[in-house]
Amino acid sequence: MIIKNCVQNSDGSLDFDFHVDANEASFLMDLAIKELVRRGVFSIATDVAQQELDLFKEDGGMVS
Repeated sequence: MIIKNCVQNSDGSLDFDFHVDANEASFLMDLAIKELVRRGVFSIATDVAQQELDLFKEDGGMVS
């Protein structure tokens, strides 16, 4: 993991370039998704039929 050009802005936020290899990117995405699920930002449908129904509804399908 390489962080370059880190600059703190006047509002306290940071701007930087962040470079990771494929394994690090995979780990960070997995961690981020798990944390978002834990916080309730994302929800996971555990039932395959429910997932398919949700996708069908999102695509404009109607359930009869």
